Amino acid sequence: MKSRDGTRVDANFKTVGVLLNLEQYPNKERFVALAEHLGILSKDLKIIYYNEENSKIPVFEQNIFSPKNFSWKGDFMNPAIEEFLQRDYDIFVGYFNTKNLYVNYIASRVKAGLRIGFSKADNRIFDFLFKMDIRDYELFEKEFIKYINIFKKTNIAI
Repeated sequence: MKSRDGTRVDANFKTVGVLLNLEQYPNKERFVALAEHLGILSKDLKIIYYNEENSKIPVFEQNIFSPKNFSWKGDFMNPAIEEFLQRDYDIFVGYFNTKNLYVNYIASRVKAGLRIGFSKADNRIFDFLFKMDIRDYELFEKEFIKYINIFKKTNIAI
C-alpha cells in the first residue's frame, strides 16, 4: 500500500464514499440519512456493497460486488467497482471490521482525503479508526458526527 502524503483535509466535506459489508451490517439506508443530516447531497454520496454470496443479490442492484466479480488476476468484472474507484471523496467510510481480501483491496484503492474505518479492519488503509461493535450503528453515527464536526472546526491535517 502506498503511503499517504498527509495533505490537509478540506473542512467543507462535500463527497462521501462508503464501502459496506452487507453481511456485517445490512441496513444501507441509514447511511443515506446520515449524509442528509451532514448536508451531503445525494449525488455526492456513493455507496458500494460487498456480499460474499452473489446469489442473495437482487438482479437490479448494481452497486453490490462479491468475489465472483474479480478475475483470477484481480481485475474487476463489475463496472460499479470501477466507477466507485474513479471518484475522489472527501470522506471514505469502510463499514466493515474483518480482514477480507476483496474488501481490503477495494478500500485500499479509494481516493479520499479522510479514511474512516474500524479497528478490526486492516489499519494500514485508514486514517481514523473506531473501536466499537460494528452492529451499534447509533453509537457509530453519534461518534462520526462528533468527529466530523471537530475536523470541520479545526481543519486538522491527516
